[in-house]
Amino acid sequence: MKISFIILLLFIGCSHKTGVDQSSFANNSELQKIDGKYDSFYPTEEVSSYLEEMVLSVKIINSIAFYEVYLFDYEKRIFRDRIDEAVNQKYYYKKTDFTNTASGSATIIFQENKKIGLVTCAHIVDMQDTIFTYFREKDGTSTNYVESFSVKKSQSNYVVEFPGSGSVDLIASDKEKDIAYLGKEYSDAAILPFKTFNFKTGNAKELNWGTFTYVIGYPLNFRIVSRAIVSSPNRSSDGSFLLDAVFNRGMSGGIIVSLRDGVPNFELVGMVHSVPGDKEFILVPPKNKNAIDYNNIVPYKGEIFVEEFRNLKYGITRVVSINSIKEFFSENKEYLISKGFYPATFIEP
Repeated sequence: MKISFIILLLFIGCSHKTGVDQSSFANNSELQKIDGKYDSFYPTEEVSSYLEEMVLSVKIINSIAFYEVYLFDYEKRIFRDRIDEAVNQKYYYKKTDFTNTASGSATIIFQENKKIGLVTCAHIVDMQDTIFTYFREKDGTSTNYVESFSVKKSQSNYVVEFPGSGSVDLIASDKEKDIAYLGKEYSDAAILPFKTFNFKTGNAKELNWGTFTYVIGYPLNFRIVSRAIVSSPNRSSDGSFLLDAVFNRGMSGGIIVSLRDGVPNFELVGMVHSVPGDKEFILVPPKNKNAIDYNNIVPYKGEIFVEEFRNLKYGITRVVSINSIKEFFSENKEYLISKGFYPATFIEP
């Protein structure tokens, strides 16, 4: 049984594609002129060594949160403001647990005094402390009666290549901007041989239609360098824009760089935010780490649950602009300085 809810509009259009000989770019002096603007053509020089340096600063970030869940009967008429009483008095009919996991990309932008700091998207690591669901009437209208209450008991954020368990702490975040800053202090600076992003931060407000970019991240846990062009520049006051590249899960938090007047003038102009998609709710059996494959010949008679899936709409990628990232660090500057994690070289080169 499958129920689909379309939460985003689909944009369907036609396009006419004309072939272009990219090899002619290298001999086109007009394209190589120095004008102080971001380039809208393929680089005319070797870029592999620069991209490799950037790639080494981008890591996989994994997050897992453990929740305790309380389930209530409709007849109990439990309102949200009575949830503490309901839990303490054991008005629930069942207590269970579940985990919420997320994976994405994070970039090392700070490494100083045995401390290391990474920037990524908040939605990867900043998980809700409490989750409520509510009963619906037979006609589908919502009620104020709590169906389930979930409370986060613990959470771990970890980077695969980092020492020990790879755990890192959430230092600061902004859910509205979708930016998070992670960090860790180690006892020995010698265990931090990691590459820090060491290129300029740019200005996303100066991007134009067709500006050429490279994107680096970990879609599906694979280290990938992709290319994309800019659409809808300055679609918001902070310089946000869209990209046309095909991204997959795990690319959130990946960095976007562009060239200004050719190689080696790379500048960071943004971070991958999200890809639009449709929500689908599918009935599934309970998750059990010891479960074997289900027999599709024999009817399933066990418990079923609703699970949310997203059908990604590839080719339209939203971006967190570098301007928004700089503003985030500016707003948290005093706090980060007090903690010894302010990335001054990254923000104020």
